[in-house]
Amino acid sequence: VWLRILGLMLALPMVAYRAVPLRVRIWTSLLLALLALETARVTQGSVAAQGIAVLAAAGELLIGLVAGFAVRLGLTAVDIASEVLSVQAGLSFAATYVRDPSLQSGLLGEFLGLTALALAFALDTHLVVLDILLRGFAVVPVGQWPAGWNATAIVELVAEAFRLGLVLAAPLLAVYMTFSLVQAVLGRTSPQLNLFSIGFAISVPLALLLIALLVGDMQGFLSGTLGRSVDFIRAGFDARVRP
Repeated sequence: VWLRILGLMLALPMVAYRAVPLRVRIWTSLLLALLALETARVTQGSVAAQGIAVLAAAGELLIGLVAGFAVRLGLTAVDIASEVLSVQAGLSFAATYVRDPSLQSGLLGEFLGLTALALAFALDTHLVVLDILLRGFAVVPVGQWPAGWNATAIVELVAEAFRLGLVLAAPLLAVYMTFSLVQAVLGRTSPQLNLFSIGFAISVPLALLLIALLVGDMQGFLSGTLGRSVDFIRAGFDARVRP
């Protein structure tokens, strides 16, 4: 039980942050495992059938890692859209020269990423995934692997995450491509204009307007993307197990 929860704690984006020390995640997973022993209903006979307890323990850790990775893919769409908006608005202009190693992405990426994490907490995604893993012991005992988590399902989940990210970023690209076209026309008609300074003066407020529109619909969008991740996790425990 502890290894399955530990794998989830190591990969779940809500807690897999530098601000959360590894020691805290380990002890939290141990405490949750102790509290969930009765709910999990672990059967020990499957470990003896495998013959190698180390491989069974590694499989339990991997199950938690895959579940956390699936939730991470659900947030990838927001990451793609935020990076596109940050580059197009020019707010990542300084990062092209000097990259800050303490930041995983640009300014808008950090803001929209934290907003997406807050909404994921509000949607109780972490509790739903933890409940699925604990109840999954009745279907996928220790030492067995969920048959629904095959390579095809994982590839489809990754492709779906990137497709939704491009769908979310498409309106942003359309707006800034139109703005770049207007700049190009102004550059040809009025060469004396300093389009570099004018562009930043317009693109940054435009980015703020797009963020306000994006944040308003983010809850519904995340409900769909994280719902697909939760469905992937649940499908692995609904299917018959693979020894």
